[in-house]
Amino acid sequence: MGGSYARSMPLRSLYRRLRDRLVLGHVRPLLHADEPVLDWAHVHDPVDDRPGVAAVTPQRVFVQWSDARSPDAVLRWDEVAAWDVRRSTDTAPVLTLEAAEQRVVVCLPVSSRVRARAATRLLRRVMDLAPPDADGPPGFVRGGDQQVEAARRGFRGHVRRVVLTVVGMLLILLGGLFATPFVPGPGALTVLAGLAILAREYEWAKDIYLWFRRMVDRVIGWYRRSRAQRRARRHRDRGADEPAVPGA
Repeated sequence: MGGSYARSMPLRSLYRRLRDRLVLGHVRPLLHADEPVLDWAHVHDPVDDRPGVAAVTPQRVFVQWSDARSPDAVLRWDEVAAWDVRRSTDTAPVLTLEAAEQRVVVCLPVSSRVRARAATRLLRRVMDLAPPDADGPPGFVRGGDQQVEAARRGFRGHVRRVVLTVVGMLLILLGGLFATPFVPGPGALTVLAGLAILAREYEWAKDIYLWFRRMVDRVIGWYRRSRAQRRARRHRDRGADEPAVPGA
């Protein structure tokens, strides 16, 4: 029993490092050389439900959205004037951070024990690093043992999990089939749709989905820039080939 537990610890550590590398790959370029990430968690916007990642360092808090067109939020801890944690309708905590010129609101999903543990770690970091003179939640006591409970899953929840798993895996398999040269179709977009469905239930799927979506956005952006540059080059070449107008 002890041997199996000891063997599982390096595997868990390796899994954690792989997740950090996969999810935080787009956050690390924003960090200073000596700025470590203390904790991070998946979040989503409480209004439009877009997914993202919240990361906490000793100096700052980051919120990076999966949509490359949405601006990332960066707040220094010494700029935070107020913060609050409230429960949404599905019992998920909603974290609000306010500075002089910026307000960040994120919802921390708790649909599984893994997500509830991540939410607990992130909120504890916020409670420890928020300025002592910042306005906090009513009844907040610094150093308290705050614990976020996972949402209870009833019969409907289990059926939903099974349905989403089957549909998501089918879309990924279909996308892989589309990616072959023998079957035409939008392979990458189909795989992305399958990952988006699985990401509602599985952390590993959300990790890959966010990474894959950023890669797709980056490729699309590169393609659009390349096309614009080719158009500008053709326009310049066309102008150079036109004969000069006499008397101009």
